Formats: sequence, C-alpha cells, structure tokens
Amino acid sequence: MRRVSLGFIALAVAALMAGCGGAEPEPPNVAGPNSGPPGSEQSAAARNGDPASGDSTDGKTAATIEMPAEPPMPAAVIPSRRPEKPLKVGVCLLTRAHQFYKDLEAAMQAEAPKQNITLLIQASEGDAAVEQRTVQTMLSQGIDALILCPVNSQGSGSTVRLANEAKVPVFTADIAAKSGDVVCHVASNNEQGGELIGEFLAEKIGGKGDVAIIDFPTVTSVQERVKGFEKAIARHPGIKIVARPAPDMAVQAKAFPIAQDLLQSHPGLKGIFGINDDCALAAAQAASGPDWKNLVVVGFDATPQAQNVMRQGGVLKADAAQFPGVIGRAVVAAVARHSLGESLPKSAPIPTALVKAN
Repeated sequence: MRRVSLGFIALAVAALMAGCGGAEPEPPNVAGPNSGPPGSEQSAAARNGDPASGDSTDGKTAATIEMPAEPPMPAAVIPSRRPEKPLKVGVCLLTRAHQFYKDLEAAMQAEAPKQNITLLIQASEGDAAVEQRTVQTMLSQGIDALILCPVNSQGSGSTVRLANEAKVPVFTADIAAKSGDVVCHVASNNEQGGELIGEFLAEKIGGKGDVAIIDFPTVTSVQERVKGFEKAIARHPGIKIVARPAPDMAVQAKAFPIAQDLLQSHPGLKGIFGINDDCALAAAQAASGPDWKNLVVVGFDATPQAQNVMRQGGVLKADAAQFPGVIGRAVVAAVARHSLGESLPKSAPIPTALVKAN
C-alpha cells in the first residue's frame, strides 16, 4: 500500500478525483522527485540536490540503492497452456493512488493477452460501498472471474459472496478476504517482509529504545507485516513499541499529521515503522528537522519515491521491497490455470527483499 503530499495543492487535486463509481475523493499519491512537504512548493531537488546527479546541496555524494531482481512467478499458478476460450475478468483494485497498485494494474494488463483474457478494471478508492457496486456491475456484465483487492479484509467478505452466489470464481490480490470462497490469494509474503524490516531497525538503533508503528490494521497484508515486525522486535528486549497510530487511509496526506503528532508526543522515539511507503515518507517528512536527525524510519514497498529519499541520506533508511509486477502477472495466470480445470494452491506468497541505502 505509498508517496509525498503537496499539501493544499493535493486537496485541490483530490476534489477532481471522484474514484470509481462515486467514491469519496482521496488525496492522490503525488510524491515524486519534484514534490515538497505538505504546504510547500519547494522541490526535493532544490532541498536535497538532484538525486539523479548523485549530489546533494551539502556536498555529500548520494547513497546508492540496489534493487533485488524480481522473483519468478510461483510455478503452482502457471497454466499448462494458453486457454482457447476467451475470458472476461473483472478487477476491482483497492486504489489507483498508490504506485504499488499502478504497477500491479500494469502487470495484469501485460499478462492478460498472453492468457486470452480481457480485463475490466475499476478501483474502489477505499470505499466499501463503491467496491460492492462495482462488483455488482461487473457480475451483470457476465464476467468469467473476479480479481479483488479488498477494501477491508473482514467486511469485503460480503463482496466475495456476491460473486460466489453468481457462481463466478474469485481471486484476491495483495489483500486477503477473511470470509467468502476465494479460489486463490496472491500476495507478498508480508510477514517475512515485516520481520526483515524489524530486524534491520533493531540493529540500526542498537537493540534498545522506543519505536512506533504507523499502522493500518483493517487489512490482512498490514496485519501480517506488523506481525513479522513484532516478531523481530521481540528478539530485542531492550526495544519497546510505544505507539501505533493509524490514519483512516494509508496515504501520505493523511499519515503526515499522524506522524507529526507521534513525534510531538514521543520526543525520545528512536524508530518508526511505516506500514507502507506513504506512511514511511510521511514520517520522514515530519522528522525533517535537526532534532530528529538520528531517528530511523523504515517502510514497506520500495517505491521509486522512497528509493529517492533513501539516496538523499535522510531518516528513511530501509524498505521491504514488494514485487507488484509478479503479483499482477501471477493472479492473472492463476485465473487462466483455473479456467483449464488445473489445481491451484489457496495462497501463492511472493517473497519480499530488504532494500537499504549503501
């Protein structure tokens, strides 16, 4: 789930984004190399130097980031052949605001023609009512399968059941549904990623001190990340998780004031885990002053924006990298495999990897 806000500009842009089927507008994910902190029009390049040039305004050479190679698609979801019968598949994304979901959608679109599949793609923009209406419309259009990225792991079971009742097979991507019949769930190994980033943070702060989580506990992917993070932190008795505030949507515009409040209420904080890059970037923005130069922020996603900030040598030190392209291709392949009557696992986890500035 990611990016830097343009403050009042983001609010103006958000008014133009009604989402899928009348969703309540959310501030767009507008982080990027030319974005400033909320309320500022100053660019990151002007503040920190141009990362593409390898230089910063203080004369330091930018850090390097090594992105790991993508893992292969799980063999268990790959069909034995291209289906002969064309398939029409509905896709309801959680959002199009996050870079993760943009990459996921692009990968689905690239894989679909290889599998003789036409995709009907919409996004709920975090609105459960929009999700239900979108899926109802897709079912009325005679889709052969549904790929769902649920708004809420618990509540979206009712959406899954709509498709179950229509005898349309359901596949979930990124976020699991806790009820309803789902053929296969394809997502990052979020617990493994949370453990990777938790161990990194623990080592970076010397195994002691107070840390916090900027959370988003309504979806399984985040629950699993936090579980892995807690598992790693538990191996270090000198570290205490003292707070876990959560915005009502895990986008940077909403996570930024949460991060500000967190830092003001915990002046001795040593580290923050942002459950996605939006939350991590919000924490990094809020901690931009000299008082927080020793804070360690870690995130989850390894978006280009987060990599850019890590190169510039600030408080954002590491990310657990997801591979949305692999997830997108794999879930489309799973639909094709199921249409051929071939077996599928109930879940197909995609490994994550640690990304840090060198």
